[in-house]
Amino acid sequence: ALLHVIVIAASFPFIKLSLQTISPLQGLFYEGVFSLIFCLGFLSVKKESFRPSLDWHLLSGAILNGLALFSLFEGLNRLHPLVVGLLGKLYFIFVIIFGLVFLKEKIVKNQIPWVIILIVGSFLASYGPEILASAYSLLGIVFTVLAAFLFALQNLIVKSVVHRYS
Repeated sequence: ALLHVIVIAASFPFIKLSLQTISPLQGLFYEGVFSLIFCLGFLSVKKESFRPSLDWHLLSGAILNGLALFSLFEGLNRLHPLVVGLLGKLYFIFVIIFGLVFLKEKIVKNQIPWVIILIVGSFLASYGPEILASAYSLLGIVFTVLAAFLFALQNLIVKSVVHRYS
């Protein structure tokens, strides 16, 4: 788990650097190509078969994932990677809300303090005279929060159909 956190934390500055030479749309294209190559390579190493299917839930999840990645890249293009990383944690808030509303999950009492800390931390990270003074940065905040929302929505859709493919 610690390695995962380190890799994710290190990825935002590298993505920010790459966005100096390519557009967020090009970044989305490269992400898709590399993900496809990685997944097909993983399937061939595991000797698993792959049968494409036209499941509208999975297709809508893939579209939401693409929109979320584009929003994340746009947010990184406009904001400091640390701010994007902190605002991206709103993903967990959206997942909890979607779980409560759509999946009828129950909130655990020990989640409440973490939810409050995430909201306050995200607000403090994005609120500042230098950030709010710039419409460019404000748009970056909107894109980053939208990315967190879309990732959570995509997660909800995939979670609702994953049992069919397990």
